[in-house]
Formats: sequence, structure tokens, C-alpha cells
Amino acid sequence: MTAGPQHVVFTLTVTMLSDWHIGTGGGRHGAIDRLIERDADDLPFVPATTLRGIWRDAAETLALGLDDGADTGPWSTVLERVFGDQPALARAPSGERPQSGALMLGAARLPAYLRDALWQSGTDGSDTDPGRRRLRQALTFVKPGVAIAPESGRAKPDYLRFEEVARQGAVLTAEGILTLPQDEDLAKAAMALLVGAAALVDRLGGKRRRGTGRCAWSMAFGKATPETPPPVTDLAQAITVLGSAPPVFGSADLPGDQSAQAYTDPQAHSDWETATLELTLKSPLVVADAVLGNVVTSYTFIPGTYLLPHIARALKTSDFDASPHIMAGDIRVGHARPVLGGCRSLPIPLAWEQVKDDRSDRKLTGRLFNRATERHPEECQLTSLPQGYVALSAAGGSPTILTRVGTVVRTHNTVDDKVQRPTEDVGGVYSYEAIAAGTQFRTVVQIRKSLCSRLGDWRGRLSEGNLRLGRARKAGYGEVTFKLVGDAPPADSTPLPDPGQATIFFASDVLLRTPLLGTGTDQEQVVAAISDALGWKVTVPDAAPPIATEGTEEKCTSAKSRLILCRLRARRIDSWAAAWHLPRPSLIAIQAGSYIVVKSADNTPIPEQALARLHSEGLGERRAEGYGEILVNPKLLTVKTSSWSTPPEDKSDKGNAQRRDGTMAASLKGAAMTEAERAFVQQIEQAAWLAAIEEAAFTFAAAPERRHDKLRWKASGQGTPPMSQLGALRSAMGQFADDTDVAATLRWLGQVKKNDSRSGKWGEALNALERLLSDSASVWTLLDESRSPWPGTLLTDDPSDLKKRHWHDAVRAVLLASIRAHKRALEEERSHDEWKAA
Repeated sequence: MTAGPQHVVFTLTVTMLSDWHIGTGGGRHGAIDRLIERDADDLPFVPATTLRGIWRDAAETLALGLDDGADTGPWSTVLERVFGDQPALARAPSGERPQSGALMLGAARLPAYLRDALWQSGTDGSDTDPGRRRLRQALTFVKPGVAIAPESGRAKPDYLRFEEVARQGAVLTAEGILTLPQDEDLAKAAMALLVGAAALVDRLGGKRRRGTGRCAWSMAFGKATPETPPPVTDLAQAITVLGSAPPVFGSADLPGDQSAQAYTDPQAHSDWETATLELTLKSPLVVADAVLGNVVTSYTFIPGTYLLPHIARALKTSDFDASPHIMAGDIRVGHARPVLGGCRSLPIPLAWEQVKDDRSDRKLTGRLFNRATERHPEECQLTSLPQGYVALSAAGGSPTILTRVGTVVRTHNTVDDKVQRPTEDVGGVYSYEAIAAGTQFRTVVQIRKSLCSRLGDWRGRLSEGNLRLGRARKAGYGEVTFKLVGDAPPADSTPLPDPGQATIFFASDVLLRTPLLGTGTDQEQVVAAISDALGWKVTVPDAAPPIATEGTEEKCTSAKSRLILCRLRARRIDSWAAAWHLPRPSLIAIQAGSYIVVKSADNTPIPEQALARLHSEGLGERRAEGYGEILVNPKLLTVKTSSWSTPPEDKSDKGNAQRRDGTMAASLKGAAMTEAERAFVQQIEQAAWLAAIEEAAFTFAAAPERRHDKLRWKASGQGTPPMSQLGALRSAMGQFADDTDVAATLRWLGQVKKNDSRSGKWGEALNALERLLSDSASVWTLLDESRSPWPGTLLTDDPSDLKKRHWHDAVRAVLLASIRAHKRALEEERSHDEWKAA
């Protein structure tokens, strides 16, 4: 028996033995019917959902055989503990909580050394090396296909298709964690089933039953927690365990609930210690917002609800359990919002409006007005800003605004085992909208000072680490790294001229409860909640007098020019109980970005201590999860904004790709690689150069003046040389793959020179052809004038080595492309002459 659950870390290596296709479900109009899935680095990969699905399918086959054909045998129970239940396939509701799987798996990607070598980018993530782009393009190619009519055995009309496939030989790796039960026999059974199923997988991806996707899997085990060797590490051990009867899982093998501890009155403590954490997405993150048909949309922030369990585990010690303190509201985690200008952003206030006439395509242009402090100008029309995030620079001036956080959409499917295709009965095809990898967020952790003495160096336990967040986090999504970046900065506030007034800004959604336990979203209910939190009676002032006065006080001339002192927008929050695979009750909240200006009911100054308490404690329910974050008199709402220049929209933090530092290796010549990995890298390098050579050859041959200037060919009359002589040249060249073919072509050229009638048909082109075949630098000089940049190098430091290796390919490509272009030119001239004669 082990002391607790064992977490075994392993690396899954997938070697592709044939071309493979993991599709996106879409294509490129007019070019490709089916595109392959690419990661944040624009490289082919195998999503974790595909790996888990294929792995589970193999495990089901193995368990079915071990259980003698029974689909409810003991090995099937082991399988469900490893991969989790499938409620959608349940024959009848059991009434029990669905079991989550013990396997957490990441996507299978190309090795890190190759990923780095295929990129050479600037600090902003932009691609700065076209040669590396050509190497990345060589990872895939377009494969044509056609449907065959069964009645005739011929190709069906209008059924030609083009599919993008990745090249064979790729070696991809995925990181995984398997959480084993405490019982040693149960742990052996779970691990043996996983290792045995991996040995059975031989194909994956699209068209895997038609030749593509052939692969081989292998597993390598790393460290385990606790530090004990994994019970099964190879196939031989797995076969031994699988040959015996499996132990039976019982309820004792499930994790038990932790008992809560008593806690004193939370109001007895009011001071906080804070820490700011920066989170970076290593893979796309799905923060489920709504389900629209078969598409799951995502929020653009990370709720504190997602982060709180991980913070609680990090703070837990042998004599401290964070759970009761979280329930009491003494440990809080704020919503993680995007990083803008090097700081945690805020939601765009609903008070901000911009001139409508200067706006196009929802871009932020034109003058910006703060309707809480500025009146509507009579000469133009204002409109609200789109939802997004904003950050003010420390030096003042215009804010930085982000209205669209980078997202990706990935399509998946659930395969029906009977027909081996996606069907509606088991879920069919569905898509996830996810926040793109590389996006950075920041959140604030708050702990009451009275607890910090018991926690010791609690910030050190949050200094750095890795998390899995959001939906499908066990299937490759939601891989997050975090690090401590210091304490939370002080609030940037500007008090109003009247000490009896205050602007309350809702920096996150606020959940209010009325005395009758209803949802509070209207102005009266919000004012009552603020009065209770302040311990001071407040109301909303009249909108006619200006709030921030400068010079002579102006009077309102129309209702449109009044200040807007309260904008409260309600929104619905729907969430999902992952454990039960059921929706949670909907919540109605006051949307982040709302605000209200309040004043003392008796026209006396509002106590600063009361405002400070409201700022630190927040408002409403579930404040431990990030809801109810309040800012008092924030600069965003207490200053005039019409003097600011056009607010720039931030583009560097959208996270469309993982940003790289531009210091990638130029060559993999000395990298430690297996023989299979080196062969694949060489294949990519060769494919990229062959494609570039062919492109440059077609570009050269397409221009008649280049063919005449370099080869001395003329497309007039019978042609110089005529097509009969060029046909003989093609026969003499053969494959033109080595020096033997070169020697044979030169011998043929010598015989042509000796024959006056044949050499006369060539003219000066004969000497140009001899130079092309004899001078190794001639063909590259010719191609350099008609090409885009050559591909980069991977296994060599000097591109000239590759030019020597591909000299035969370059000469063959130039001659064949020129012959085809010369023939077309002669045919066009002949057709033109016939048309003139007619």
C-alpha cells in the first residue's frame, strides 16, 4: 500500500510511419478542401483529444478481450477509472456522480529543438525570416483525390478534391500525468491497461483506414510523486499484469471529502496582504461562456473560480486547510484579466463613448468622452465602445485599449463505435472557441493578515508553477504557467471635488442578493447595498450639475447633454458542473464596467475609512472567486477624456501565437537527435529546397526574354532549338539524378556538335546548354535572378552545401520547365499565325 495517490509523469512518443491528416473540418476556398490542424507556432500537431480518443478505443478493444466479450467486466471498470465515464453513452441514468478520468494528456507536438529551428521571429512574435517560413511550409503538402463511381469504376465528375497532409517520419511527443489509486494492485492494473493499449495503436487521424495515419507509440516514464518507481514501465510487465485477474475498484478508492474547520468572525479582520500573479497560456484555454448550437464560446478573462482551487492546494499545509477560510471570504482570488501596458487591465467603463462619425469597422478612432464627467457635445453623436479592456499609462496621456483578445476555434468530434463516424447520438461534431496560446493575464491574491502568520512564506509557494484550467483541460487545453510578479499596485484614484460624492466602479461582475433573496440589479437595490457596505446612507445625485467643474458652471440645455451618473448593465452567467456533466443554476450579475455615482444622503462628507473598506472588501456574493471587485473614484471615471488623443488599440497582447525571443538556433547540425528524427529533419530540408527550386525554375521559364538571354532559345518559326531536338534532350537526360546521367547528357551533346545539320538547329543555344551542364554555379546564378528567398538550413551551416547536393535537381527543373514553356510559346505563335491566315 502506498501512502497516497501516485502521480506518474510520462512522455508519449508518436512516430508517424506514413503521411497523416488531423483536420480542422474546413478548407481554403478554391484551393484546398481539407486543411490540417496547426498549433500556435503554425506547425502540424496531434490534439490531445485525438490521442485520448484513439487510446481509449484501443483500451476498449483490449478490455473487451480480457473480459471475454463482456462490456461490463472488471477490466472495463479499470478502463473507466483511467479514461473517465461517458455519460452520453449510458444506457440509463445511474444517479451517481460521473467519474473523472485519471489520465491528463497534452497535445503531441514536434520536438522543441525543431520548433525553435523552424522559427526566427522578432520580440513581437512576427515572422522575420522568409526562409524559415519555407521550411515550415515543407512540413505539409497537398494531396489530390477523387471519388470513384461504383457502377462505372471511373472518376465521378466534379468530385476532384485536394487535401493537405503532413509528411511521414514526424516524431511527436506529448506529456501526460496518470494519477494512480492508493492500492498497489489497482495501480498496476490501471497502468498495465494504459501501456498495453498504447502498444495496440497503429493508426490515427483522417483516412486512417485508407493508408494515412500509420504510426507507432512508445512511452517513457519520468519522475513520480511520491518518489516511488511506477508499478509498470514496459510492455512485458504490462502483459504479465494483464494476464491475471484485475482487482475490483471500490468506493474507498475515490478521493474523500475534506472536513471543514471552524473559523472566527471574518469581520474581525480587515487588513489584507496581496500578491500579483502573471499567467501565460501555453495552450489554448476554453473558459466556457455559452453553447451556441455545437459551438462552445469562451470568455476573454479567467474567472477567479478557476484559480481558487489551485491557490488553495498551494497554500495547504499539514496544519492549515484553506477551505474554511475561503468560505469565510478571508482568501480571495480576483479574475485574471489580460496584461496591457505591463499591468493588469480593467474593463472598459460603460461611461466611455466616442464620436460615431469617426468610427469604422468597430475600430477605436475619434474623440473619447467620459459621460460621467463630460456632457454630450451638441455638434456630433456619440456611441458606446465595444466591450474590452483598458489600461492607463503611469505617465498619463491616452489609455491603451484592447477590444479583441486573440482566440482560436478548433473542431472536434465524437466517434460512434458502431459506424466509426461522428453521429448526433454520441455528440457528433463540435467546436471550441478558446483564448489563444501566448496570451498573458494577471490576477491578485488577497489573504487577511491574521492568517499570514500561520501561512509563513505563502508568496514563496506561489512564486511559479503550472496549472491546467478550463474545459477539456485533460485533453490538451488550458495549460498555464504562472509566476509571482509582486504585490498588487495601489489603486489609481482621483477623488471628486465634492467630498460628499464618490464614484463606484465595478471592476468585475457583482452578485447582489435582495432581502427577499432575489437578484439585485436595479439602481435602488445597488444604492441600498452600497449604503450597507459603507455603513453610511447614500443616494444618487441629480445629473444636472456638472461633477468635475472647470471655470464657470454650465447649465444643461437638453436631456441629451446631462451627465450620466449611473449605468448598470445586467448580464446572465451560465456555468457547467464538470463533475456531473450538467449545467449549474444561472446567475444574474451586474456587468463589469458598470458604475454609479453616489452622494451622502445628509450632504456630509463620506468617511474615507468607509470608502477604503468598500474598496478592499468589495460588494456582493462570492467575492472569494473574483466577483464583487470594487474601485472607488478610479481615474478612468473621474477625469475628462476628450482631451486625450485617439486611444491606440493594443495588438501585442492578443496572443495569436506564442511570442519568441528571436534567438533561435540557426542549425541543428550538432543537436542530439535519434536516427528517425534526423531523417525527418533532412526530409523537411530537402522538400523545402526542392519546392523552392521548382518555383524559381517556373518563374525563370515563364519569361521569354530570360530564356533567350540565358539559354539562347527563340520561340519563332520552328523554334531555336525545335521541339524535336528538345525531345531528344529529354531522352538523353533520363532522370538526371546523378553524375552518370550528366555524363550521358554531355556525350549526347558532343554527338550533336559533330553533326552539322543537328547543331545548326541549336545555334548559340548549344554553347549555353554546355555551360549549364558543365559549370556548377551557372544554374544557381540563373535561378537567383528569378526567385524569392531560398529556404533556411537545418542540418548544415552553409547553404552552398545544399546547392551542391541539389545541383542535379536544379538543372533538371530549369530544363524541363523551359522546354514546357518553349513548347507553349511555339503553339501560341502557330495558333496566332493560323488565325491571321484565316
